[in-house]
Amino acid sequence: MLYSFVIPHKNSLDLLQRCLDSIPVRSDIEIIVVDDNSMLDNRPMISRVDEKIIYIDAEHSKGAGRARNYGMKEAKGKWILFADCDDFYAEGFLSELDRFSDSDYDIVYFDSFIYYEIDTHKYRNGQYSDYLKDFLESPHSKTNVNNVKYGENAAWNKMFSIQYIKKLGISFEEIPKGNDIYFVHCAGYYTNNIAVINKKLYFYVKNPQSITWGKMNKCLLLESIALFDKNMKFVRMDGAWNLYPPFYQSMLRIYRLYGPVFWIRYYFTKFFVYTPIWTIIYHKVHLYLKRTLYRNI
Repeated sequence: MLYSFVIPHKNSLDLLQRCLDSIPVRSDIEIIVVDDNSMLDNRPMISRVDEKIIYIDAEHSKGAGRARNYGMKEAKGKWILFADCDDFYAEGFLSELDRFSDSDYDIVYFDSFIYYEIDTHKYRNGQYSDYLKDFLESPHSKTNVNNVKYGENAAWNKMFSIQYIKKLGISFEEIPKGNDIYFVHCAGYYTNNIAVINKKLYFYVKNPQSITWGKMNKCLLLESIALFDKNMKFVRMDGAWNLYPPFYQSMLRIYRLYGPVFWIRYYFTKFFVYTPIWTIIYHKVHLYLKRTLYRNI
């Protein structure tokens, strides 16, 4: 088995089918769909010879992170890829991946159509495209390597060596949102044996109904910030200060969605309980130095 595709699913049969249809039927491909406690009439059924479905019941349901971990345990391919069920792969993507199928790289990074809108075909051509291009031009630059490894926190634009992932013993965080950040950062930190494909092979669809775009439960949001410092650990150790998200990044959105009382509680917890204030100051000083004194490094 060459490729294992792991796809978490919940109550989105039509979108899941679109994702499955974008993956060619081949004898060296396996698809593992992990259904996270969908309603009975929305549970997928096996429709392909290379497909396997794992069902997670209500008692063990903990979102896409746990679903990915379930699928990862079952994967038998040399390479593993993680797709979201509401996204899909670009035509001909597998021929690009096949160029690296016999290689011994730990991670292969590729470009994506970000926030793709199905009706208008619009997408955001993010800075990550430039990171991939810069890496190919100068693969030994520490900045270029860091930009590739930490510039896109998602798991869906990467192909991982299963042997490498098992050696690290890492798994996805079992939280509703941002479950792949630590996995991606940790996998990137421990290797420079990486390859880059500067082509868009994946459509990350803008779906207002998804967890990423929706309003999060307040209790779950407070629980998730405990992982904030952990998720940034490898970014800080690698000195990737230009990619460290500004602490004020989500302030306005949190204020608009949840109001001033929760806003105060949220940021007090985030910066005085889980993230020591010196960490923020330390980051700001390094970011300033990076942009002014060491811009060309």
